[in-house]
This record gives sequence, structure tokens and C-alpha cells, in this order.
Amino acid sequence: MKKLLALVIALLLVSFSYHSAFAFDYSKLIPEKPAMILKVNLKGLFESGYYKSFQMGSGAVKKAQQEINAEIEKRLGFTFERDIQDFGIFVGAAADVKNPSPNNILIFVTGKFNSEKLFAAIEQEKKLPVTIETVSGKKQISFKKIFAGTFLNEETFIFGSSDMIEGLVSGKLKTVGPPETFKAQFEKSAFFLHFSLAAAEAKNLKAMFEGLANAPGIPAPAKNVIKNILTLSIFDEGNSFLAKAEFSDKSVGEDLSKMIEGARMMAKGLIDSQEKAADEKMKTASAFRLLGPEIAGTKLAAALGNDLLSSLEIASEGNIFTVKITVPEAYRNFLKPGALPVLVAVAGVGAAIAVPNFKRAKAKAQDKHCMANMKTLEGAVELYLMENGEPKEEITAELLKSKQLLKFDLKCPGNGTYKIIYNTGKPTVIECSVHGQIK
Repeated sequence: MKKLLALVIALLLVSFSYHSAFAFDYSKLIPEKPAMILKVNLKGLFESGYYKSFQMGSGAVKKAQQEINAEIEKRLGFTFERDIQDFGIFVGAAADVKNPSPNNILIFVTGKFNSEKLFAAIEQEKKLPVTIETVSGKKQISFKKIFAGTFLNEETFIFGSSDMIEGLVSGKLKTVGPPETFKAQFEKSAFFLHFSLAAAEAKNLKAMFEGLANAPGIPAPAKNVIKNILTLSIFDEGNSFLAKAEFSDKSVGEDLSKMIEGARMMAKGLIDSQEKAADEKMKTASAFRLLGPEIAGTKLAAALGNDLLSSLEIASEGNIFTVKITVPEAYRNFLKPGALPVLVAVAGVGAAIAVPNFKRAKAKAQDKHCMANMKTLEGAVELYLMENGEPKEEITAELLKSKQLLKFDLKCPGNGTYKIIYNTGKPTVIECSVHGQIK
């Protein structure tokens, strides 16, 4: 699998030549009943200042980059940053990714290619596990008869499962345009991702989502959300980024709205507490400490966090749920629409860092809540012993409530159960099945 992935990447990296503006009809490639649609406009990304900031270096480094690019252009007729246009993946509903011979999978890259130079370069690479054949009058790259790649024209290179390539080349593959409800967004967006589980044939995709829902550590509300998804679309719209989900039950969208709103409030509370702590440190900190990450870094991060939280819009109408993030005006010169795919990647990395911290904060809050419950139980047991002496029956929360020593049910926020352990002459022990004993 790693060799196959490396092959795909290698083919993509050598598939671009001089770029000229053109309009491409993606409906020629999207299979009937698509389960997944992905389109990324990488041209805008490579032209963005965000990407170019990573290309800075010393004079020697720039010279080395220029020499390498010049040699690649000499042999293949392209440079990567200059000539790539769009990249995408289309997966049909009947795709079976677990099958040794995958089907219904198509990858495309657009630009203006020099197919002869590309095929010549591949033929020279003896270590690549591919063969070049002529099928229906077109040269075709074949990987063990499982995957294939060819040019539809000098602007479009396709690579995918053999059934898809054969169908496109022969003209027998049934294709459709993007979903009507998202057609405008698909055509205008720099980034567009769409999943559809509605088709009966999408059993493998449904199994993938089912496996995700049943993965260890997934909270029950999140499981319910994943299991009820019919369609999911994520795309940019000008200075905004949107996610739209259609659920089989409208109550799921309503519950998700409440969950995200609750998470936003919790995040706001955490940000405010960190900012308040930084403000307190400012009062006694030296001038040099003010510039450090503990104070200046925290306040800047808190300001950015509050800006992003205020730009979050949540809506639930019928069985359609929408969440929208608008790039604050102050950041728009930096976060151009073409850089949104990078923003998604950065957000993913940020989430990988932030989510464990958020989970720890949530776990700590639940632990404190549970400890408070157990201390309340402990106090109620002491009152019971003072009024009744040595107990003649098992002491339980229900017993204490019946004696009006507890005014309400005590529930562990982590769904644990409480146990009261009483032994004559020994301290009473209160225990939670999740959080243990009183600390």
C-alpha cells in the first residue's frame, strides 16, 4: 500500500506542464451516484503569500531551488508551483476500498501537460512498478492492472481504478455533474469536499462512518451524529468556510447545535480564564517577561481565539445543520481564499494539539464535580449515623434520600455509579466507579 501511495504521489508530481487559463467541465469525471467528491484549487494556494512565505531562504538556498526547478523543467517541461491547477478525487457509491482490486476511484489533475515527456520519463524509471500500454489509441500507465493513468487531453491527467479509466476512455462511464444543491459552491470554491451516504450502494462508506462512530473514546452524542449523517459538505465561500450536514433525524442537528454552542461557551470560559491569569501576571512582571509567551503569547492567542469564536455561526433548519466560520476582516489580507486549504490543514494540526488539552480540562472539571458529589454523600452518611446510630440496613443514596438527608439525586458527570462502603469502627468510604474515592 505504501508503494502504491508513493507511486500516486510520484505520478502527480510529474504530471504538470506549462499552465494556461482554461475552463474544465468536471461533470465529465464525476461518476453517477458519487459517494465522495473532493476538489482543491492548488493554483491559488501556490500563488498565495502564505505558501510563498515558506519558500524564503538564503541566496544559496534560492539558487539551489532555481537550479533544481530549471533541471525539472528541462526534462519534463514544468515547475510544480507555477503549473499546477486543480486536484481532485471522485469515489463512486459502489466503491469497495477493502477489495484487493479497488473500483470506482478516480484522481484527476489539471494543468497543461507534455504527455510525451512524461511517458518518456516514466519509461526511464525502471524501479517504478508500472507498464506503459496503448489502449483505445491512448498511451496508458498501468499498475498491475489494478490502477491506471492516462491523459484525457493536454489539460487533464486522470489516475484511478482500472474500471473508471476504462469507462472514461471508452465513453461508457455514466457521469453526472456536482449535486444541484451545491453546484454553485463546487464551481466557485477553492476547496470542496462532499460525502453522500444516501445511495443504497454506499455500503462501504456507511461501514467506514459506522466504524468511526464505534471507535473507542467517541462520546455518545458524537456517535449519534455520525450514525445519522446522510450528506456532509465542507467548502469555502468568499471569506467564509462552511460545513453543511443533512441528517436522517432533524433532532440530531438540533442536538449538535446545542453541543457546539456549549463547546463554544466552554472554550470562551477557558480563554477568558487564561487571559485573566495573564493580566494578573502583568501587574508584577518585569518588562522582559511581558514579551514572553506566558503573558504576551497568551494574550495574543486569547484575542485571536475570541475573534474566531465570535465569527462562528450555527444554524439548524429541518434536518439540515450548518456551521459557518467567517475570516475576521483584520485577517483577510493574510488568509486569502486560495490559502483556505492550508488553513484547514493548520486547523487540523491545531485541533490535534488543542483537543487533548480541552479533554484534560473537561476531565478535570468532571473530576471536581464528582468529588463534590462524593463529599455531599459522605456528609449525608454522617448525619444518618448521628440520627440513627449503628445502621441495621445497607446505606445507599436512595436510603439517604428517603430520610431527606439528600435533597436530589447525585449523578456523576462521567456516568459513574456511587457506592457507600460502611464498616463498623472504620471510616465510611465513598467510591465512584469512574473517579475512584474521595481525594
